[in-house]
Amino acid sequence: MFDLKGKVAVVTGGGSGIGRATVHRLAAAGARVLVADLTDETALATEIDGASVRTDVTNEDEVATVMTSAVRVYGGLDIVVSCAGIAEGTAPMTDEDDDLYEKQFRVNTLGVVHAIKHGARNMAGGGSIVNVASITAMMALPRSGAYAVSKWGVVGATRNAAVELGGHGIRVNCICPSIVDTPMIRGDDSPAVRGLIGFQRSVPIPRMLRPDEIAGVVHFLASDESGSITGQVINVDGGWSVGPSIEHFDWLAAGRSPMQ
Repeated sequence: MFDLKGKVAVVTGGGSGIGRATVHRLAAAGARVLVADLTDETALATEIDGASVRTDVTNEDEVATVMTSAVRVYGGLDIVVSCAGIAEGTAPMTDEDDDLYEKQFRVNTLGVVHAIKHGARNMAGGGSIVNVASITAMMALPRSGAYAVSKWGVVGATRNAAVELGGHGIRVNCICPSIVDTPMIRGDDSPAVRGLIGFQRSVPIPRMLRPDEIAGVVHFLASDESGSITGQVINVDGGWSVGPSIEHFDWLAAGRSPMQ
């Protein structure tokens, strides 16, 4: 099921976290995968019998090169997954400066736009584009203004591209994860991140999500079995967007906090 044999995929941000899990998942399903990352991912490419290109997604020329490289090396392009992203800033919006907004916009939003643009141009027979946004694009969270704005942009780009590219046989969808157990999260011991991890304990699935769980949804959206799905924003959040768990209410009734 969800066979990707004969498919060619590019994964931006494929060197770590959700991107790395996605690279392994797509390759295991039979796709030829080109890993695009700021770091040298030659070892990963060798591991999956794929290829890699150092890519800065904020640089449009570099993104264009990675897409044409997939066509040159493998003879086509069927799947583009945008996982490259950064998360910075834990201040209220009234204290965030323009530099923080611009930095996250260039990576999180413009990087996705570049991948959509040049991915679509190289999909001769149609294909699937999957963008990874964030639950902050669906729900407001304190002290995440710049990040949330950049991820809202991913949702908007996804929906608009789905309308424009559907006639070319190209589907475009978006995934909004909550807190995922990645090196980026594990390496951030700020009070804001600790608070988010604690809050995840109050949702129906009270744990951090695994990168492979997000990669599984990417796999489905990349496959022909999801051929009628486009323009959709799928929350993969352990139920965060639905509401708190019954245990959360029990904790509050006992005068405790789920973060304790």
